[in-house]
Amino acid sequence: MSIQLHASIPSAVNKSPNNKLGSKLHTLVHTLLLRKLFAIVICIPHKLAQTIGAIMRYGADLIHSRTEKSHTKIQLQIAEHDGWMRSMPFILFKRLVLIFSAVLLASPGSVVYGQQTVSWRTQAANGNWENGDCSSIGTANSQWWYAGFTPNNARNRPDCNDGSTTRHNVEIANNHQTTMSLNTAFWGLRSLTLTNAATNNRTFNGSPDDVTRGISLTNGLYNNSNSGVTHNFNVRIGIDASPCTLRTLTAGATTTYNREIFGNANTVVFDGSGATNVTSFISGSGASVSKQG
Repeated sequence: MSIQLHASIPSAVNKSPNNKLGSKLHTLVHTLLLRKLFAIVICIPHKLAQTIGAIMRYGADLIHSRTEKSHTKIQLQIAEHDGWMRSMPFILFKRLVLIFSAVLLASPGSVVYGQQTVSWRTQAANGNWENGDCSSIGTANSQWWYAGFTPNNARNRPDCNDGSTTRHNVEIANNHQTTMSLNTAFWGLRSLTLTNAATNNRTFNGSPDDVTRGISLTNGLYNNSNSGVTHNFNVRIGIDASPCTLRTLTAGATTTYNREIFGNANTVVFDGSGATNVTSFISGSGASVSKQG
C-alpha cells in the first residue's frame, strides 16, 4: 500500500441538492383551511369554526413539539355570545379533535424516512449515479432502489432524503454497468459497500474529473469482493467523520484510489486482508492515517 501525505487543500464540498425540509404539520393545517372547511361542510357558526381551527393548530403544535411544555400556548377565540360552546364537555371535544389531527398527520404523505440501504439496480439505464431526480415513481426502472421507501422504492439518485437529512448506506451487489459516472455531484453517503456479489472489476469516474465530483463518507468504503477483483476509484474521496474506514476485506482483492483523498482533519483507517493502493495524495491539515490488518 502506497500512502503519501501532502499539504492541506480545501475540503471537498458535497454539492448535491437536498430535498427541501418544512414543517408538514403546519403546512397540513393551513392548506386544509380547516375553519372554512368545517363552516361549509358541517354548517356551523363561523366563530365555532374558528374555535375548531384553533384546536387543530393546537393538536398539530402538540404533536410537532412532542411535549406540552415546549409548545406555544394557543389562545382560543370564542365570542361572548357562544356561551353554549362553553357549556359543552370541552375537554372531551378537544381530545377528539387531537385524535383526528393525529390520524391526518399519520397519513403516508406526512412520513419522514430515516437512513436507508440504497442499492444499485440491474435495471439502471446507464452507469450514471444520477439519471433523473428523487421523484416518487413507484417501482419503475431506475438507477437506485430504496428498501424502506415503499411504495416508491425506485429513485434516480442515491441521496434522496424524503424529509430526513441522514446519509444513506449505498450498496453495489451486481455486475451491471461496471463503468460508473459520478456525473452531477460530490455525493454525501454514510457508506459505500461493494459486496461479494460484485464479481467483476468496477471503475468509478468523475464527470467532469475535478473536485466537484466524488464520494464523501462518514462511516467508510468497503470492498468486500472476492479474490481477483479490483475496484478503481478515479474520483475524489472525502472523509467527513473520524474514524472513517477504507477496507479491502479479502486477500487477493484490490482497491485502488487514483485521486486525492481529502482527510479533512479526520482519521482514515485502512484495514482488511486485501491490497489497497493510493496513487495520489491524502490531504488535510490534521488528518491522520492508520492501518489495521
